Amino acid sequence: MSGLIYLGALHRALIWDDHSLIGPDATVGRTFRESFTRPFLDHYFRPLVSLTFFCERALWGQDPLGYHAVSILLHVLTTAALIGFTRSLFQRDVLALLSGLLFAVHPAQVGAVAWVGGRTDAFASLWVVLLGWTLAEAVRAEGRRSRLFSVGALLAYAAALLTKEQMICLLLLVPMAYLLFPQGDVREEEGGDGCSPNRLRAGLRAAIPFAILTLLYLSAGAFYGLPVPGEPLFSLPEILRMTGYTVTYYALLLAAPVPQWMHTLSLSALERTGLWGAAAGYAILAATALLMVRWRKTAPCSVWFLALILLSLLPVSNLIPMPFLLAAPYRAAVAAIGAAVLYAQGVAAVQARLALRSALPGQAVAALIVIWWGGLTLWGVQQWRSEIRLFQAFVHHDPDGIVARYLLADRLLKINRPQETRDLLESSLERMYRSSAWRSEESAWQTVQRDRQTRVRVIQNQGSRRPPGEFLAKLYAQLGYARLYSGDISGGRIALQIGERMNPHDPEVNLWLGHYAFHDGDLREATRRFRLAVQSDPTRKESYPPLIHTLRIRGETEEAKRILREALRRFPDDRELQNLLQEPAGDSQSRSK
Repeated sequence: MSGLIYLGALHRALIWDDHSLIGPDATVGRTFRESFTRPFLDHYFRPLVSLTFFCERALWGQDPLGYHAVSILLHVLTTAALIGFTRSLFQRDVLALLSGLLFAVHPAQVGAVAWVGGRTDAFASLWVVLLGWTLAEAVRAEGRRSRLFSVGALLAYAAALLTKEQMICLLLLVPMAYLLFPQGDVREEEGGDGCSPNRLRAGLRAAIPFAILTLLYLSAGAFYGLPVPGEPLFSLPEILRMTGYTVTYYALLLAAPVPQWMHTLSLSALERTGLWGAAAGYAILAATALLMVRWRKTAPCSVWFLALILLSLLPVSNLIPMPFLLAAPYRAAVAAIGAAVLYAQGVAAVQARLALRSALPGQAVAALIVIWWGGLTLWGVQQWRSEIRLFQAFVHHDPDGIVARYLLADRLLKINRPQETRDLLESSLERMYRSSAWRSEESAWQTVQRDRQTRVRVIQNQGSRRPPGEFLAKLYAQLGYARLYSGDISGGRIALQIGERMNPHDPEVNLWLGHYAFHDGDLREATRRFRLAVQSDPTRKESYPPLIHTLRIRGETEEAKRILREALRRFPDDRELQNLLQEPAGDSQSRSK
């Protein structure tokens, strides 16, 4: 089931971060050395994931099909491991199979499995299940066998850390395993003494090498890309509200998934509920704490899975505010492990209470959950087959989120739909500024400089840790381009001028201001703009041809040749550049026109 339900993910489209991961301009895993020394996507320390992309690039190059197949295989392996883990822990075949089935179809897995960029979460899920399984065996075994499983658990934890920094809080699961997992042949239903001083001491001793490994990871990550907290923009009440909304969001995604929560990148929907949405999050935390206390002796393994959910989501709970993307469904992929097992235990409890002689009630409940979750997953996989379809889903279900609007606008612009792009970008800026201040250069600039809330909204929605002016410059560059190609020449120029005020070095802004200068006959200014575009981002091949054309028209043929050679070194297979190599310099005047 875990493989079949994701067959729709076997396609060749590049989605979102896939362009930077496996596309022609990939920045991840380009060499074995860079897998460990270059920050993952310029923001993270995930060397194990970079290494897998390096190895896979040798197998299937830039073909996304092979990468998707590996992601599905990882999901299959994780499901199988979870069945083995829960079978070992609870000694109940039906409970183990149901746990695996619910995990296989849980909608929170869609972004992790159906998207190549979700590889970090799909991989982390496998390591976390193996961590739990080896910890359970280490607790149950004795002597040399116990030590071997402890080493296995340490390796699984190391792999989880090197896959995604979000796993760092799972260190606390190690002593909890010694406190909560059954020893010997004792089963969970027989209860256990979670307060045993001997078990506590054993757990703390076992956690020492894990703690040392965590410190080593933090030390290495400090040099090679581990995220750091963003600019301190929030007061304590704002942080507490944001954390409450985040808890509510992930609780809804895990326990009651619907299309809206599967396509949310902001907390706007919950923020509109006022304090109720935040209060619900803290009520959920309080209820979870009460359950952990109540189940400590009667169902200690359930406490461990509750802790898994809480600890895996703690780093993304906005308790330390995220400097980008306040929420994302794929971040709950690891937490879905605990949700699947707890749901399976709930179904078993329903069966035990309602029908001692018949399995029908429990089967009916399980079937309803599987059908609902499976249907959502099948539908969600289809959304991840196309960038435009995916971003349209995010815009529809999370209308106040900006990053999906920006990405959708970018894709629509590439397929020559400028009017739709223009409408999207103008509505995005209106939502970001919450006023018409974005329309003029001075008011747009002053609002960003003076209004903290506007600056906060930009940082939260931009999808990266760049300064807010840089992201706004991208939005205005796209808007200028869209206005130009929808016939609004003066409006396009105004948008580009605002973009230049936000970030004078933005390559897109300078590229299109260069085109305007060329149109106006100011070849000197056009050359300066095109040169700035190339210098700001030498990896953008679109900036080279207009610079070469303009230099040739101005008679600077030697400089044009030098830049063309430089461009061909970077993009040896680009047809337009190859044509420029064959084209006589005198033809540039007509081609530029």
